[in-house]
Amino acid sequence: MKRFSLGAMGAFLCLLLLTALGGCAEFFEFNLLKSLDPVPLPSLEELAAMPEGQALDYLEEELGSPAFVEKLVEDSAVYGAVEGILYGAMSNPADAESRKRAAVLYADLQLEASGAVEVVNNLTQLLGQDLESLSFSTSEEVLAFLEDLIPQIMPGEALESREVFDGLLTGFQEAWQGYAVFGEMLGEDPAVPEAVNLGDVTQKALFSCLVAEALADGGLYGTEAEARDALWAILQGGQPADPTASGFEDPFQDGTPLQNILDAAGISF
Repeated sequence: MKRFSLGAMGAFLCLLLLTALGGCAEFFEFNLLKSLDPVPLPSLEELAAMPEGQALDYLEEELGSPAFVEKLVEDSAVYGAVEGILYGAMSNPADAESRKRAAVLYADLQLEASGAVEVVNNLTQLLGQDLESLSFSTSEEVLAFLEDLIPQIMPGEALESREVFDGLLTGFQEAWQGYAVFGEMLGEDPAVPEAVNLGDVTQKALFSCLVAEALADGGLYGTEAEARDALWAILQGGQPADPTASGFEDPFQDGTPLQNILDAAGISF
């Protein structure tokens, strides 16, 4: 009877194993990559191949991870693709629910990527659930509120860097674009998608709206640049220039995007 040596038998078994698993190379490659990189980013090709619904499901799960967002921000190409998917979906009139989901994700991404979400968290800790203190109707009321609030909620990096501070303000502006679409859609159809945390959205949308309106040309000041300078002066402990414009529009009027969000959350001032 022919005998196999232990070495030959081992080689034979390895050959059988490799043959049997030859079709699973992609599986092993994927898991190897995940073990090496626990927070993998999708490729541009993978994102492009995802249907809209699948992309929203994927991003709803992944954008909740600060580690994923941090890595996403480091890759400008993939970040741009993700931002483009969300912007396109929230601008697509064909599917109301997808527009709402995408609008909230787009807004949340802007807050996370800019670091402005830390400001919202600080604001929430400071005010608790007392959202009524965020209600204003005049330029003077807004500026007085910001004078008291900004030094208490801005992170230390913003105090030391005008660039960081401006980046936070821009994050709020861009986030409001998404929340405004969400609020407009609620005015047409008040149903809130199951995946949307309305309490979380309400707090973020309130302050995003406030900052965006305060920075708007003709809101508190004639230009956005003047408004940014005034808010920076406040943060540095200086005296801001008096408002030079009175075009701040009360965002709490019936039918406005912000009021639609508040109505959906059952909040009234």
